[in-house]
Amino acid sequence: MLDGHLSSEAQRTAVSSSLWANLSKPIMRNNSQKFLKGLSEEEIRIIESVAGDCLDALGYTRVFVPEGEEEQFDAGEIEMFHAENRALMQQRQEETDPEDRRRRKYQMQVLEEVKARALA
Repeated sequence: MLDGHLSSEAQRTAVSSSLWANLSKPIMRNNSQKFLKGLSEEEIRIIESVAGDCLDALGYTRVFVPEGEEEQFDAGEIEMFHAENRALMQQRQEETDPEDRRRRKYQMQVLEEVKARALA
């Protein structure tokens, strides 16, 4: 049941992009709650405030922000979050293998064409 990483499909997908490399590896033990080490308390509070309803619906336990006590963000703060996100995405894009970027661009073009046909 937990050996899907051994399938030929997982192996093919894993070599198609560095972003899918873990598909050919077994499920990682002791891999939960890594966000507590990788994110600051402030970052976790933001996530729990913005996505708390989704976390609750999916059965996740909140760490810092109880239901009903979510922080509200104004337009300026939200734009600041968007700007930081854009900068991080750009940085990740620059670190991604050029061949991966080429394939992703092609995939995006195909998806856009399919969407355009669906809306026509």
